[in-house]
Amino acid sequence: MKQDALHIFLKRSLLFLLCYLGVVNGLWAKEKHGPLVKELGKIYSFCVEKEDSCFSKLDTIKARIMRSDDQEAKVFWEFIRAENNFHYYRYQTCIDSLLPVADVAKTNGYKFMSRNILRVIGDCYRNLDNYYLALTYYQEAFDWTDSKKSQGYFMLGNRVGMIYSYIAEHDKAIEWYTELIDNAIIAKDTFHLRNLNSSISRVYAEKGDYEKSLEWAKKSTAIAHQYSKADHIMKLTSDYVLGVAYRENGDCQEAINLIEPHLEDLKKYSPSNHFFNFQLMDCYRKMGNPDKAHLYYEQGMIAAQKEEAEGRTIKDSYLILCDYYEYKGNYKAALETHAKYLDYTLELQKGDKVRQTLMLRNEFEVRLKEVEINALEQTDKAKSLSIRQGNLIIGSLVGLLLLGGIITYLFFRQRKLKAQSKIDLLEQKLLRSQMNPHFIFNTVSVIQSLILSNENKRASKYLTQFSRLMHVILENSAEKFVSLKSEIDAIEDYVSLQLIRFNDSFDFNLQVAPSIDLENTLVPPMLIQPFVENAIEHGIRQVANGKIGVSIFEKNGFLYCEVDDNGIGLAATPSNKINSGYKTKSLSTKITKERLSHFSKELDMPIRLSISDKLYQGEQGTHVSILLPSK
Repeated sequence: MKQDALHIFLKRSLLFLLCYLGVVNGLWAKEKHGPLVKELGKIYSFCVEKEDSCFSKLDTIKARIMRSDDQEAKVFWEFIRAENNFHYYRYQTCIDSLLPVADVAKTNGYKFMSRNILRVIGDCYRNLDNYYLALTYYQEAFDWTDSKKSQGYFMLGNRVGMIYSYIAEHDKAIEWYTELIDNAIIAKDTFHLRNLNSSISRVYAEKGDYEKSLEWAKKSTAIAHQYSKADHIMKLTSDYVLGVAYRENGDCQEAINLIEPHLEDLKKYSPSNHFFNFQLMDCYRKMGNPDKAHLYYEQGMIAAQKEEAEGRTIKDSYLILCDYYEYKGNYKAALETHAKYLDYTLELQKGDKVRQTLMLRNEFEVRLKEVEINALEQTDKAKSLSIRQGNLIIGSLVGLLLLGGIITYLFFRQRKLKAQSKIDLLEQKLLRSQMNPHFIFNTVSVIQSLILSNENKRASKYLTQFSRLMHVILENSAEKFVSLKSEIDAIEDYVSLQLIRFNDSFDFNLQVAPSIDLENTLVPPMLIQPFVENAIEHGIRQVANGKIGVSIFEKNGFLYCEVDDNGIGLAATPSNKINSGYKTKSLSTKITKERLSHFSKELDMPIRLSISDKLYQGEQGTHVSILLPSK
């Protein structure tokens, strides 16, 4: 789970420090500017600390700015005003104001303005949870940095790594932060070295490697305490990050020692006060101190309700609260809290996390049902005991019959629930395997890029194909069998989108035997597409003139499908596999095998699936053959 509260806390607590380190003035050292720009630079420094008075300060200089011929001053004035909207959470207003200004700044080569305008646009998209657009603008801003030793280089680099972490690209984030840390060591920049160590600690925590997370948090804290004895904010934030790392590693006492004494100071520098209380609540819960845990639970809930009333979310604390409610035996509240977390996770389309939260949610539902059943059994026992007082023999028989009925009911009900749960889970896996989060995000990102580039016709065409594909996938996934024509249409729409995404870098050919009745031949939905996707994503991405062929034909009274490509093949070298995104165990292939096995039993017919490397035939690529269940 990403730690937005921690990131906001670090950002707010460091803004004042950045001003004192001369970030704003330092960025101007190598560029010549007019007097109006220099005057605006002072206002900009003022606005970082006193946002509420920024607009009035800008109004005092507006008339002189507009009468002047200093284009850079006009751009700078617009930038400061727009960024102040950002500080008041008016993100879309900020974006709308900055997009035209960004073009002017880039056209005129204003390095400082271009870099910071693009950075703020990226910040807005990040806070709007549009991480792919945020990454696009951060990377463009990163290109305007002067050198690998500048303040802007490290601050923007930290943001890029943060976005990689948000979209669950943890290995990329770690690789990115490692390079930044190496450059910070070369530049002897202890301030940013401490921040980067803290950031990579959070990435390892999100990845689930809490031991590595604690290791990097200790490095960050050590640097913070050596950096400046008088730097209270830096030591405070570093101790808090280390405390969170200790909690995640199970050392709750160390976490309490680092967080609890500074709780009031921490609240001064962060808008997410509930988060600190819930951290301590979780520690005391695990240490077996229910009174202290309840105290911090109540304080945290007061802060959380206030923050939610202000339009902010407490999504970072859903799982901690869920564990607390489970500990208290309040499974209904645990289920409701977990449902909120699930809704948020589903919205972000975080593939593996979705499956995990669905499983956890099912567990809480089962536990809630068990509590209800236990309560029912207790009631029945009480009634049985009352009857036995009047007539012991009759009461005993009634009790035994009732208990036997409950056990029989629960036995058959549990079997039915398990069978239905297995089917539902398989259908969820099927839908998730088709609605690949990376494919969806990449597609939406391409559409947004086309819109921003004013290529409206291409964007409209792309959006129409994407909408049609999503409609077909959602509609077909609800059906056990669909027409072969509908299945083929879905494959063609999917490949059309991939061709646009990869600039027509491969050829695709689909052939169906003329003897097959496309409308009246029914097949299970979405059996062929995963192998076409594997051919594109893991086969031909590193091959020039890639080719994929799909053929559907009848043989011996059965329906067959073959998917053939000239990609790197199954016997590719390890480096090629890594570069192409190859995974030894394909989730979509595993799901398809499970579905084929299910249909084999249901239809009482042989089902075959073979995947072979064409290397052993003297060719390059992969060949897939499927005996399709049909009726």
